[in-house]
Parts: sequence; C-alpha cells; structure tokens
Amino acid sequence: MNKYTKKGFLLHSRRKEYKLKVKKSLGIIETALDNYNCYVSFSGGKDSTVLTHLCLSLNKSVPVWHWDYGDDLMPRPIESEVISNLESLGAINVVVDKRHGDGEDTSSGYEQFFGRINENKKCYGWNMGLIGVRREESNRRKHKYKNYFQDGDCYPLLDWSSDDVWAYIVSNDLPYPVVYDYYSEVLGWDKSRFVTFFDPEFDSLNIWDGLFVEFYR
Repeated sequence: MNKYTKKGFLLHSRRKEYKLKVKKSLGIIETALDNYNCYVSFSGGKDSTVLTHLCLSLNKSVPVWHWDYGDDLMPRPIESEVISNLESLGAINVVVDKRHGDGEDTSSGYEQFFGRINENKKCYGWNMGLIGVRREESNRRKHKYKNYFQDGDCYPLLDWSSDDVWAYIVSNDLPYPVVYDYYSEVLGWDKSRFVTFFDPEFDSLNIWDGLFVEFYR
C-alpha cells in the first residue's frame, strides 16, 4: 500500500461515523461472547482480520477457526502468510481444518467447509459463529443479512464499508496478505476480496481471480 493510500485511510479512521461503527461492532461482539459459546471465522482476508482483532481485544482466548483451501487451490506461500498473520494478531486458541483435494474427498469445497463447521460445533460445543460478512459486498448480501444475529451466527461488520475496514487495518497496523497490494492496484481497494482470489467456486465474482496465481507457484 503506497503512502498516499495509507494516509487516506488514516484520515478516514478519524471520522466520527467510523468510530461509531467500531464502537457498535464491539458492543455486538461483546453481547455474543457473553451469551454464546462463540468461534471466530478467520479466512485471512481483510474483513476476517478486522473481526478477529476486534474479538481478541475483548477476549484473548476466543477460539479462531481457519479453513485452509488446500495445496491445489491456495498457494502455500500465501497460506503460510495467513497463519503468520493470525499469530501476529495474538490468537492463542486456533483450530485449522484443511480442504481435501481431488482423489481424497469427492465432496465439494462447500460441503467440506460446512461439514467441518458442524463437526467442530459438536466437538467444541460452539453454538455461534462470528462472521465477517458485510452488506456492501453484494446486493444478495444486502437482502439476505437483515440482522446482526441471524440463523445461529453473528455478523458484527454488516454495516462497514471497505474504507472502514482498511481504515481499521491501517490505523491499528494490522498484517494482511501482500497479495492485496497486487490485486488492489488493478481492481481498487474497495473491490479486492481475498476469498475469491484462488477458489474456482467464486470465479463468477471476479474476472481477475487467479491473475497472480503463477507468481506464487
């Protein structure tokens, strides 16, 4: 991120509206942690990075769950960076599950993903996920996610904009995958979405997905 972009996000972090969003999200997270056995879903992307940092600021021992998309989808240098970033955030109670590639499991990535969540809920007694979904990302999300607490999960960042997310990351000096710097220079900082970079199940969301894959092979 160049110094001018960083300065812009730092200025954004001083806005009253931004500060009110941070305060509101902390209140939502605190309510969830006080009333449920929660886990935080951490993909390694910008939204989950912010959410994880917010949650850990209230409870250092909150469980953090990470889904590794696997060797054939997520380049290992990026996955290593994601895990390193998670450690830098101060997570001490981490659960990592890995997607099985072709030949090991015939189920889809989605089926494996939700299957592991359900298994972990039974294993660890989790009854609520803290998820970094934002309404701004798509019209579908605007219509689907009406409440902060919905269908057994909690969405504290629903009202955040991309600028809010980057302002939080920059003002708190949080780590993020360096691949964002490459994609965002092409797509814009408001359109780069980590989860779609390398997963073919999200190909329809971003025509630039996979553009830099070979750079990391």
